[in-house]
Amino acid sequence: MAKLDGKFLRGMIGPVVNKKYRNLQVITQSPRYNPNKRTEPSKKAAVKFGVASNFACSIRDNFYNVIVQLYDGPMINRLLKEVRIILGQSLDQQTDTFNFDSESFSRLNGFEFNEESPLRDNLFIQPVTTLTGPNLQAQFPDMHIPQDLKFPKTSNVCMLGVAVGMYDLSYGRRILSPVQSIEIKNSPDGVIIPAKQFNFEIEPGCLCIVVISLQYLKTIFSGNMLINNKQFSPCGILNATMANGQVDELKTKHWKKMDFRTTSPLT
Repeated sequence: MAKLDGKFLRGMIGPVVNKKYRNLQVITQSPRYNPNKRTEPSKKAAVKFGVASNFACSIRDNFYNVIVQLYDGPMINRLLKEVRIILGQSLDQQTDTFNFDSESFSRLNGFEFNEESPLRDNLFIQPVTTLTGPNLQAQFPDMHIPQDLKFPKTSNVCMLGVAVGMYDLSYGRRILSPVQSIEIKNSPDGVIIPAKQFNFEIEPGCLCIVVISLQYLKTIFSGNMLINNKQFSPCGILNATMANGQVDELKTKHWKKMDFRTTSPLT
């Protein structure tokens, strides 16, 4: 449908598009999309992009309650870029299926969900993750406050949370383990927080992504108020690894479904 704009027509009428260019009426042929004219490589590229996009969406949605939408604007595209590279490197070109090993997702190690306030610029210790059988441990060394943890001026309490997202890539399922956390109070005079170990039970054969978040609070008359916002919300991936073993389909059958599985070829 076209509309009259002064003495010029704007919009589509039948197979033509009317527009104004400088002080002239311009009529052009309307663009037509013909899916049958797409080449096989372009179709395949579109499928791969869709698979990567869905998988990246599943990763971030699994951590919805941890990230709480306080990520920077480009985060979705940054994560998608990393996932596309990972999938491209793990794709078997002969069968169009994915083959992952324990280090396939290591590119995600250190990924920041909010580049406006990177976790690495607010937490100055190096936690270590170890995976032994069905047990995953995130080990934090002694923490010296205030040297090892940055506090905003308006905050006097930080909730340091650790979460593990598990992804059954064989059957297309995901789950978030219960978030574990410790409360750390700001102490300008100095205090040592003893070493802490967070323990999680994981399922063999699953992708395990460990995320750390810092939620800062301000004490007010009615309790504690969260001060994290879009410009300041440190949260990042500590480690992403594939656990050894085979997935037990019965143990993941009640997990949330996701639109990705290694057993389905890219066709």
